[in-house]
Amino acid sequence: MALSLPQLVVPGYDILSHIDGRVWKAKEDEEDEEEYAAIKILDHSDKREKARFDAELDIWEQCQHKHIIPVIQIYEFSLNAAIIMELASTDLSAIINSHPKGVTHSFARTVFYQLCITIKFLAQQHNIAHLNLSPQHVLLQYRGQTPTTRLTSFGSAIKFQPDVKIRTTLVGSDFYRAPEIENKKAFDPHLADVWSLGVLLHVLFTGTWPFFGFDYNEAHQNAKQGKVQLSPQLPDVQRGLVEKILQVHPPSRLSIDEILNDPWVNLEANMPTRSKSEGCAEKPPGKKSKSLRKRLMKKLSSSSVLPH
Repeated sequence: MALSLPQLVVPGYDILSHIDGRVWKAKEDEEDEEEYAAIKILDHSDKREKARFDAELDIWEQCQHKHIIPVIQIYEFSLNAAIIMELASTDLSAIINSHPKGVTHSFARTVFYQLCITIKFLAQQHNIAHLNLSPQHVLLQYRGQTPTTRLTSFGSAIKFQPDVKIRTTLVGSDFYRAPEIENKKAFDPHLADVWSLGVLLHVLFTGTWPFFGFDYNEAHQNAKQGKVQLSPQLPDVQRGLVEKILQVHPPSRLSIDEILNDPWVNLEANMPTRSKSEGCAEKPPGKKSKSLRKRLMKKLSSSSVLPH
């Protein structure tokens, strides 16, 4: 059951509305401020969820980047924790739902490129795989007409060793989850993220998954088996790229570098100037000697964000 608004108390914030799952929209309670945030509430009484919370914070600490949602503050109680994050303008799921026949080429290219450089940053600089790439976990921030992606939801993310396959519990979202995860095989985490990127690209252009089915169950079964059937709406230029990404045999998939070298994807080739490298971590202000956790964490004496 969803929590009702009066139950939620987070220091310094007024809770306004429920966004999705465990995430709420809030406003700073300063009278002269119009600053909004997203607040994710986690249950510390569940040991597994507490472990996921600690792991998620470790990921966020390592991976501060312009296309990863920034954490503003963390409140930790004995029974709960509240992660206060930047409030995005919207998410990719909302955009896709409002464009059932696909988004524009320029929008798809911008979003896909930004996601690719983020996945490359995670994999090559930190040996981290997200493992839950899906539209609802890709937030969008608008400054003018150009979207900036903000990847979020690192609860399924893991550290990995290059070229070492792993086994894990079922993670990710239906239709975006790589078939090797669906079939509980040992898998390369980074190549599982690459598969999800291919599904996302197809959905951006067509509004549909790249799996045929007369109903949801049939389409899902085909997705689990990696039986790809591309939509005729997918343009020829992107069709070849998606086909090379959505290979059931993981080593046959394009690498993230090969995807970024694709002429259609490679935005940098058409940029007259570059400011900062897209792969650079963008650390928020604060003392460099302190970790993100130490700078942002506040342990409060009360037992819970939910008053009894």
